[in-house]
Amino acid sequence: MWCRRRLSESDKKTGCFYIQSYDLTDRIYVRMDYTITGNRCYGTDGMMKTVRRNDMEHIEIREMMPEDAEELIACMKKTGGETDNLTFGEEGLPVTIEQERAYLEQMHCAERSVTYGAWKEGKLVGNAGLNGLPRRMSHYADMALAVVKAQWDQGIGGMLLEKLIEYARQSGIEIIRLEVRSDNAGAIHLYEKYGFRHVGRLPAYFKIGTEYIDFEVMCLDLR
Repeated sequence: MWCRRRLSESDKKTGCFYIQSYDLTDRIYVRMDYTITGNRCYGTDGMMKTVRRNDMEHIEIREMMPEDAEELIACMKKTGGETDNLTFGEEGLPVTIEQERAYLEQMHCAERSVTYGAWKEGKLVGNAGLNGLPRRMSHYADMALAVVKAQWDQGIGGMLLEKLIEYARQSGIEIIRLEVRSDNAGAIHLYEKYGFRHVGRLPAYFKIGTEYIDFEVMCLDLR
C-alpha cells in the first residue's frame, strides 16, 4: 500500500514533518520522520522518499511494568556504556532486579509518575520517564530519556517524548523539567522541537575523569 502526503505551508515553514498511524491489529505505532528541501521530502538517510507502508519501522511504546525490570537494567547498562550523557556508565545503576521491580511498581501506582519503554522487533531499545515532584512542586515533573545508540535518529526519542507529554497533560503536570549536556546538540534540538526552552545552566555538573561538563536546564510549560 502506498501512502502519499501533500506538503502543507506549515510543513514548509518548519522544515520537517512525520507520518504516524496506529496499527489496531499489532497495537503498535508506525512512524516515519522527514525533512523538507523545497517541495521534496527526505528521510533520515537523506534519500528522497515516496512512502511505502512496508518500509516503515514498527516500534511499540508502552508503560514499563515490574516484569520488565531485568530487561530495563540490561538496556540501561547498554546505553550507559555507549555515551557519557547519562549519570552512569556501562555498570548501570546500582540496583538489583528486585529493587527495579519495586521501583517500576511504585512508578505505575504513582499519580504523576510513569516509565515508558520502546521496543523494536521485541527488543527494548529506549526508555523514558516522568517523576512527579511532591507538595508545592506537584505541578512539576522531572524527565529522563535514553535510546540505544544504534537507534538514534530513527524517531524513537520523539515517540517517547510524545507519550510523556500526553501523559503529563492527562495527569495535571504543568511543567516538565530536564537536564541535558550543553554539548549534546542532537538531544537539545529534539527537545526544542517539542517546545522545551532553556531556563538555566548547571556549571561543571558532571565530572568525568578530570573533565568538567556543563548541563542545560530545559522546561516545557504546558499551562
